[in-house]
Amino acid sequence: MTRRLENKAVLAAHADKGLGCELKPFLHCCTMFGPTEIHHVICGHANRIDAPWNLVSVCTKAHRWCEANKTAGLVLCWDRIAERGEMDWQALATFWRQSPRARIEMVADDAGSRWQVIAKAMLKRWFRD
Repeated sequence: MTRRLENKAVLAAHADKGLGCELKPFLHCCTMFGPTEIHHVICGHANRIDAPWNLVSVCTKAHRWCEANKTAGLVLCWDRIAERGEMDWQALATFWRQSPRARIEMVADDAGSRWQVIAKAMLKRWFRD
């Protein structure tokens, strides 16, 4: 089933923020304020939604990295979205039909991952029990 929820106004509003590459501080991929693209964090199998909690500005190199590193890319992008105050964890879980917390826990438990520290901090900050 295709679930493509397009909203050109949301895309334009995101682009107008001029965020630069939001992953630059972590990936050291670009000059930060060069040309960027909008990355849809949840996008596979025609499941794509234009919502602030699903959009990240990235350079081309960071975009390729996200697509090649699915789990780490999800967690890093969600961290950036949450930091800018636009994450809606409930909407994400409802649309994605999966638990974002479970995916973050997977990265937090990966002792060899350089993203483990970010994932653990996210669990403490956004998913306190």
